[in-house]
Amino acid sequence: MEYESWESEPLYDQDSSTPAQFTERCAEREPGLIVWEFDGFFKGRDRWECQPTNTGTFLLNRFEFEIPNPIVGWGFNTFAARLTKRDMQAQLKRLKRVAEEVYRLSDN
Repeated sequence: MEYESWESEPLYDQDSSTPAQFTERCAEREPGLIVWEFDGFFKGRDRWECQPTNTGTFLLNRFEFEIPNPIVGWGFNTFAARLTKRDMQAQLKRLKRVAEEVYRLSDN
């Protein structure tokens, strides 16, 4: 099965019409797997993989990145790392609820 590749339009700084230095694109996509690559203040990959199990599906989300600028890295580690982790956990819980509701409403 073929999938369409996708790349985002540049984001813009709030106070100008100058594009911010951030891009993202779909790096890999196949049944049960999608991997986004991004580059900007952060450079890395966001991997979403569904793995079948005996009782359903295990969803694995791996968010790997580096922050080349040490000042931005310090700011992220000091102020945003814990919030980002909590946000990702909440996102996975919401996705689980949606998936379970869709499954419940289907003919299965």
